[in-house]
Amino acid sequence: MSKQKNKDQSFLLCEKIKKLTTLLTQEKQTEQALRSGIKAYIQREKVFRQLFDNIKTAVAVYKVVDNGKDFVFADFNHAAEKIDKIKKEQLIGKKVSRVFPGVKEFGLFDVFKRVWKTGKPEHHPVGIYKDKRIQGWRENYVYKIPSGEIIAVYEDATARKQAEQQMKELARFPKENPNLVLRVTFQGEVIFKNKAVDSVLKSLRVNQKDIKEILPKNLAAIIRKARKNKRQSVNSEVSIKGKTYFYAISVGAQDANIYGFDITERKKTEKELYHNSKQLQVLNENLAEGMVYQINSGKDGLSRKFSYLSPAVKKLHGLEPREVIANPRILYEQVIEPDRSFLAKKEKHAFETMSKLEAEVRMRLPSGDIRWRQFVSTPRIMEGVVLWDGIELDITERKQAELKYKTILDTAIDCFYIINARQGNILEVNDAYCSLIGYSRDELLKMSLKDIEYKENPKKIARHMRYIIKKGADHFETRHRAKEGRIIDLETSVNYMKENKKFFVFMHDITERKKYENDLKKAKEEIEKWNKELEKRVREKACALKEAQEQLFQADKLSSIGQLGAGIAHELNSPLAGLLSLIRAYKKKKNPDTDEYAELAEMESACEYMARIVRDLNLFSRQTVGETEKANLNELIEATMSFSMHQLKAKNIIIIKNYSQELAVFLADKRRVQQVIINLLANACDALSERGILTITTGNINLNGQVFVELEVADNGCGIKKTDIKKIFEPFFTTKRPGKGVGLGLAVVYSIVEKHKGRIFVKSKEGAGTTFTVQLPALVETRTAEK
Repeated sequence: MSKQKNKDQSFLLCEKIKKLTTLLTQEKQTEQALRSGIKAYIQREKVFRQLFDNIKTAVAVYKVVDNGKDFVFADFNHAAEKIDKIKKEQLIGKKVSRVFPGVKEFGLFDVFKRVWKTGKPEHHPVGIYKDKRIQGWRENYVYKIPSGEIIAVYEDATARKQAEQQMKELARFPKENPNLVLRVTFQGEVIFKNKAVDSVLKSLRVNQKDIKEILPKNLAAIIRKARKNKRQSVNSEVSIKGKTYFYAISVGAQDANIYGFDITERKKTEKELYHNSKQLQVLNENLAEGMVYQINSGKDGLSRKFSYLSPAVKKLHGLEPREVIANPRILYEQVIEPDRSFLAKKEKHAFETMSKLEAEVRMRLPSGDIRWRQFVSTPRIMEGVVLWDGIELDITERKQAELKYKTILDTAIDCFYIINARQGNILEVNDAYCSLIGYSRDELLKMSLKDIEYKENPKKIARHMRYIIKKGADHFETRHRAKEGRIIDLETSVNYMKENKKFFVFMHDITERKKYENDLKKAKEEIEKWNKELEKRVREKACALKEAQEQLFQADKLSSIGQLGAGIAHELNSPLAGLLSLIRAYKKKKNPDTDEYAELAEMESACEYMARIVRDLNLFSRQTVGETEKANLNELIEATMSFSMHQLKAKNIIIIKNYSQELAVFLADKRRVQQVIINLLANACDALSERGILTITTGNINLNGQVFVELEVADNGCGIKKTDIKKIFEPFFTTKRPGKGVGLGLAVVYSIVEKHKGRIFVKSKEGAGTTFTVQLPALVETRTAEK
């Protein structure tokens, strides 16, 4: 039965391992398809990122926090870094009020709040911004984008404002003025110049006397024309050797004052701004996926007249701009139903609320192709009419990619979601994960990773997210808590997309696999436990077998020696008795003072020693216990002590008796048991020195439900060598000097105890003493005394 049970368990274990292997081979079948959809999504963002970073106008993107109470930097282009002298990495994720503490006093912070709340763009006029770090003139244009973020487009107007201020200062303190100050006649002859003029002539390496080199060539004509037209001031510019100077000429009654300053840097800035505007115009007219438009819908908002339309309309719709401007309906008619009705409702709502219009619709082109378009337009009122500033984007490829992407995600067996890399909010999730965890898609999109993560706490989650951002990817096991509380084991693969700061997470449910792994682990632990138990039992059986073999060997040896001793004792007993009688007879006839008497006494002593050996052999050879009767161990000890007392007293040995008063009786051959006591006492006496201590203890002991009477004889004598412990019960083994014993005492004790079905043990430490313990079976079970 045991073998059959083991076979059944092995079969079940193999089946579990097979099923586990099958689950492991299904993990990554859909991952490649999912990555392809993600790649297209990322490529689109890269194009706009290049435009954003390389445009010369400063642009800052803000995310709204605390329900519009503050704004956090989400992006910052290179032009903005240059103007505000700060790196993008230093401010992303930080509040604008912390990075630019003067923004509230500047008035821009209130503009942010109004634009976010109303959705209407606002122009913040030129003003001076200052804090402890920077100071300068700024002009901002702020608007809100579909994602809810706020964008500020701005420029540094410091140079322009400084120039205006300098113009006001030119007329004051002409000699000390750092800019050019001259006075000329109506014919253009210089009658005064300040130090700044000499400095400029020197820097340009122009002859100090030929000052006309830095003045307008037709200065006299300019003054005549101003006097004729009765103009008090005129302006002019002069370029010389890479420098540009601006002159304000003030015509008086007798002469003209000229105020000039270096505008080289300003001209350079204007040139860059012009270049930027041209770039924006080219971008507008050649936008690959969209067009810019403006619609004048009149005072009632019902008209659809295009006041501006970029040339991209031909690429997007197959129509010339003039055709659409002449007949706007031709463009609207391309919108297919039911999207046309949907677009009309969106337009009506945006007009009534003066809010931004956002819509994605399908359009049928003259070629018959159906394309997806996204309209983003904001209404504003100007001179009593409603204008719509908007952009139309071709999002067909994106919609196709999204559809393919969504189809793959929704039909994938494995789970998938996208989370924000900063807060851990769930941004997208597929049906497989919703089904697994029990939450709906809408519920999950309002949750974050910390709401579903079971294994880690928020601090560990944040630390792990930082690790993945640094490494770029990770593969690990985690646990999520389902809606009903069930814990799900998941094998997770995460990729960090640096471009959009998102985690793309693929997961596979390994709950069943983990269960099999746990079962397998438990099975292994159980097998190891049984192996250890089996090893323990084998060791115990081996020890018991060895002990039994040793006991059997000892018994056989004792039996053989007993038979030999019996034969020797029988053969020697009669001659020895006759010899001893003869020696004693001769001894009586001799005078004790003679040498012959001493020799006969010595012979008598030797014969008596030989007689004792014969008696020990005779006693040892007897293999059966004589007549048994009930005995009390305490009484036997006391009766036996008289035989050994003279020997104990001779050494002044201290005797300590610990007798149990509730000792059980046992069946014994009293004479034989007394022989055991005599031999143990004699053995202890030989081991003890003067004033040694001998302790005799009796009691009851319960071994596996059977009561034994126990005797302990302990001494603090010389002890027994460790190498001799196993030999002390062997016949003729002795550590005594010649003539003091032949080594049969303990062998006799062992034989007598064994014949009484008892046991004998010895514990000894050399130099510290020896304890002999004898256990004999009690006649009846009585109350067991504590040992």
